Amino acid sequence: MSYLKIYIQYIYMSKKTSNSKEINNQPVIGILTIPLSNWLGDNITLNSKKVKSYLPAAYVRWIENSGARVVPIQYTATAPIIKSYLSQINGLVICGNISPVNYATMDKNTEIEVEVLRWMKAEFTIFEWAKKQNNNGIYFPVMGVGMGYEELIFMNLMTKYYDGISDSKSAMDFDNSEIPSDEMVKASNSYSASPFILTDTPGIFAKELTKEEIQLFSSKNICYTTPGWAMNPKGEKIKKIKDFLDINSLGRNQKLKTEYINAYSFKDYPFYGVAFHPEAVIYSWVEEMIPQTDVGVIFSNKISEIFVNECRKNTTQLSSNDILIYNYTLFSPARVLKILYPQNWETVQLRKHFTNAYFFGVVTNVQKEKILSVRK
Repeated sequence: MSYLKIYIQYIYMSKKTSNSKEINNQPVIGILTIPLSNWLGDNITLNSKKVKSYLPAAYVRWIENSGARVVPIQYTATAPIIKSYLSQINGLVICGNISPVNYATMDKNTEIEVEVLRWMKAEFTIFEWAKKQNNNGIYFPVMGVGMGYEELIFMNLMTKYYDGISDSKSAMDFDNSEIPSDEMVKASNSYSASPFILTDTPGIFAKELTKEEIQLFSSKNICYTTPGWAMNPKGEKIKKIKDFLDINSLGRNQKLKTEYINAYSFKDYPFYGVAFHPEAVIYSWVEEMIPQTDVGVIFSNKISEIFVNECRKNTTQLSSNDILIYNYTLFSPARVLKILYPQNWETVQLRKHFTNAYFFGVVTNVQKEKILSVRK
């Protein structure tokens, strides 16, 4: 089958998104913002106000591309405010490409920045809230991309630790024997791309992809992976991990001769994780290795479509348009660099890493935000 025919199928084929008769045709999906201080420095200001977090526009556009609207969930907000936002949306994405905590190289005395702890606390609030909603019969999907893919697993694997996180902690406070260092494997030392190969437990991907698409995606380098670590399918705790999730796809790095979990889905919850960055393939023109081919774009759109269709099964309605991403200012790459690096923003080495982004923690950056009803 030709690529064009598959693309036409992708655009025009109508698929059922649920056994339920009620489908939400105006899904709204939250995206958790990313801490700035983890890697960009802790002294960033804009309009004399402290900037705490950011959100690359690529994630927003990627979700919007499949017919959903986006609400930014600021990790700096209190738990009641976060829950007030969650009670109005139909699903959530935890994203990022630089992990705030590297379990592969840490020990119990590893210090963690306060802002990163606040981010971990916020994501765990969301994780527990989402589990509770699903346990109560309210379908609420969550997808982890990049570091979100790691965190969904660790939040379920180390619930006691995440539940005890507070802003005052400065180090990991569990025994060295509890640190899941063996659960991580080097996925790549550089920016790379690899095929999407399904396992014998393909989960949602087998249901939503045609046989022709599965064959095509497994033969092309379409999964864009940034340098870093991924989950080890042969780690010491893999049996425990397999108790709560299915490994849908395995990735392989030929140079490093490593194999890693490329995509997964939880057994009891509509929670999904991908080690690669589908949003970058369509919207980030910053690396030569990004597979921005016709097949790469079709695949990345397909991942977005699959998740957004999952969120359509949640029929919660947005109470106020004031919390949508449209109320925030989108900054160009040049302006982003001028904000972050006012002295050397024109440096080529820096310019290649940045695309359009939203910044948060700035009073004048949002027209208004309302704290509305909280679902308990």
